[in-house]
Amino acid sequence: MSSSNINKERLIAGGVIIVAIIGIAYFGFNLISGDSGGEKPNPFEYNIEYYKQHDPSLNHYTEIRQIPLSQQKLDGIAIGPGDNIYVSADQSYFVLDQVF
Repeated sequence: MSSSNINKERLIAGGVIIVAIIGIAYFGFNLISGDSGGEKPNPFEYNIEYYKQHDPSLNHYTEIRQIPLSQQKLDGIAIGPGDNIYVSADQSYFVLDQVF
């Protein structure tokens, strides 16, 4: 190998080392000082604001009235034959007809 090739390799290696030292110093200083480029939004934040927006034209039903139940824990609700409403609550079930 000629001395000019060795000098080029040393110059390239020295440049890489200098850039690495500058990078380590820059990122190390930012880490220590706590300046990481400002506040970034949390990508894992649970935000439901988008889901609160509602287009009323998408409704396929209209609430007529509420059915009062004296039970504490509602487990399930279904509509069966004759349009009866079947409700399971507090380890029992009830059948409500259309009149309730």
